[in-house]
Amino acid sequence: QHEIDFCSIYCHRCLTRFYCFVKDNYRICGEIYEFMSNRNLNVFFQNNTTNDIFNIIAYSRIFQGIDYLHSNSLIHRDLRPFINLVDNDNIPYIADYDTVRLLDPKSADEMTEDIGEYTYTSPEQQTDSSFVSFQADIYSFGQIIYFLYEKKILIVKIILIL
Repeated sequence: QHEIDFCSIYCHRCLTRFYCFVKDNYRICGEIYEFMSNRNLNVFFQNNTTNDIFNIIAYSRIFQGIDYLHSNSLIHRDLRPFINLVDNDNIPYIADYDTVRLLDPKSADEMTEDIGEYTYTSPEQQTDSSFVSFQADIYSFGQIIYFLYEKKILIVKIILIL
């Protein structure tokens, strides 16, 4: 339902273009998005050689998408190379809007559910923190920048001191 609500209201040039919902007997059973022939950033790097220009375009577009979400008080919570899709023109887009939530301190429990891939999830999402904020997306964005330049995942161990 979150993805349906998000796609009904929000649209940006750095987010995967949404076209319509598919209904079956008054029930939404799917969504139609723009076709991304180069799949996700991870697959794209395995199949293509890239340069600094591609990296700059990629993190610029991802940043613009994050900025759009944050300017609308939304937090993605699951940014990673696997959900950043690349079209036929090698232009990356943010996708997968099921985890996008309106930033609301009253729904902190919902915001800290076990979401995303551990290596791209911010420390506050990995612990029993009472509130997740915009910084969670910024942490993931930093991990994506590392991935773009090093072509590998940065493993960060989080040590909790009680």
